[in-house]
Amino acid sequence: MKHAWIAVILAGALCIMCNKDSGKDKWPVVGGFHQIEITSPEAVKGVDFLKKELAKKQPGIKELQLEQAESQVVAGYNLKLLCRYIENDAKEKKRLQAKIYVDLDGKYTLTDLKLDVKEPSGDGKR
Repeated sequence: MKHAWIAVILAGALCIMCNKDSGKDKWPVVGGFHQIEITSPEAVKGVDFLKKELAKKQPGIKELQLEQAESQVVAGYNLKLLCRYIENDAKEKKRLQAKIYVDLDGKYTLTDLKLDVKEPSGDGKR
């Protein structure tokens, strides 16, 4: 029995040493935002919800195009969406960042909206 515990401890130590430097940038921070595909069902549903909210709150925003999506598991999950848009009849596209909370029952809530964002905030590690 004593030898089994020593083997388990040594195996764990070996795993820690092997992953010490090689996997730093591969794994998201536990509890943080991580990148998801913009074609994922979560991102698509989030953009659909965002379009409905913007129609009510910012009716001048047109041609919403998703560029980047991130997700964070909480009691439910948070979405962080980075989108390009055109405001009113402007020729130049701008960026917006929206945060959406989806509860365990699937109810969506817009929790943060930043218009005319210059650079994306977040790199999937927060």
